[in-house]
Amino acid sequence: MISGPRLRRLGWLVSVIVAVGLVASAHYPVFVDDIDDIGRAHVIEDIARSQAFYGRLEPDQVDFYRFEAEAGDSISLEALVPKTDDLRSFRPAITISGPGLPDDGMRAPAGAAATSHYEGLTQTYYWSYAAPDEAASAIELPEDGAYEVSVSIDRGEGGPYALVSGNEDSLGPLDVVLFPLEWVRVRLWYFG
Repeated sequence: MISGPRLRRLGWLVSVIVAVGLVASAHYPVFVDDIDDIGRAHVIEDIARSQAFYGRLEPDQVDFYRFEAEAGDSISLEALVPKTDDLRSFRPAITISGPGLPDDGMRAPAGAAATSHYEGLTQTYYWSYAAPDEAASAIELPEDGAYEVSVSIDRGEGGPYALVSGNEDSLGPLDVVLFPLEWVRVRLWYFG
């Protein structure tokens, strides 16, 4: 029989293992605000890291992101919208601009219709506008340099969105420790 203190330590160990497993299997949340000017673009440090950037679009607003890449790197981008009836008609558009791309940018591949997506990390449901084939949603970048991503309203009146990028799980100890706070922030954003 395991004694009280040993049982508590075992419980903590199991909790940490479960938390690390959950955090390592989904997009890590990052909150963005006041990025509606290219001069205040949010910098994506690692385009391969699995992340979700949580923002909100108002009518006629465009949010901006920036990242550095080398020729041949690829970036995968997807727009998610909370799966609620009032946001069913809201569809964000993602455009990438930079060296070797057309002057007016390149739209990120997207599916014709929204599909349902469950985010296990935050236990929330979304409308997804990803291309049906995961390989088709990645964009190979043609040259070295700085690229910009703009998120605007394609349809609807705007609202909360998550820009999802990358597919490599990369977490440090601080990410795991802070995750419960980020989980609460995502829930407040989702239902707010």
